[in-house]
Formats: sequence, structure tokens, C-alpha cells
Amino acid sequence: MVKCFEERFTDANRLLKSDDFAAASAIYNQILDEDPQNARALHALGVVMFRGWGKARQAVRLIRKALTLKGDYSDAYNSLAKILQECHRTHPAIVCYRQAVVLDPTNHIAWINLGT
Repeated sequence: MVKCFEERFTDANRLLKSDDFAAASAIYNQILDEDPQNARALHALGVVMFRGWGKARQAVRLIRKALTLKGDYSDAYNSLAKILQECHRTHPAIVCYRQAVVLDPTNHIAWINLGT
């Protein structure tokens, strides 16, 4: 049985949370093979690239592509900001955190990150 996108996202997100970056990456890449414009998968793969393998440039590129496709993606702005902050790019990180909370004032994680 072929799983739908949502089931695969659920599986991949569970793997990401348990730090199984290779397995999560494989699922996100499968989704992108079928739908190269899937902003959620691009964003999540960017998170994997950074958290799993420390590949900041690839992560930023993937998340920016996700934002190009879905400009109102608060969580992606927050993830991009977090990566920029960890790469000591404070001003661009602040800009992204602010955009995240403008798009979703209930994004508590972005608010917390903006305050740190």
C-alpha cells in the first residue's frame, strides 16, 4: 500500500524528532521526487540538512526555496532564522524571526527565539 503525503510526513517528522536524519531525509526526498514544489518537504529537508549534518548553506537554500513557493510559511521563516542565528548572522535572523511572528502571531517558538 502506498502511503499518502500526510502519512509520510507524519512518519518523517517522527523520525526527525528521534534524530534519525537519514531515514527522515529519505522520506522527504521521496516526496520531493513526486512533487518538487512541495514547500513542506523542502523546509523539512532543510532542517534535516542543518540539524543532521550541519550543512547550513544547503539548509538555507532549501528553506529559501520553500519560502519562494509559500511566502506565508511562518515555521519556515523561524527555521531559517534559527539557522542564520546559529551561523552568527544575527541581523538576518532577527528579520526572519520578525517575519515569522508577523505571519503567525501565535508562533510561540518564533517569539521565544526572537527574545533570545
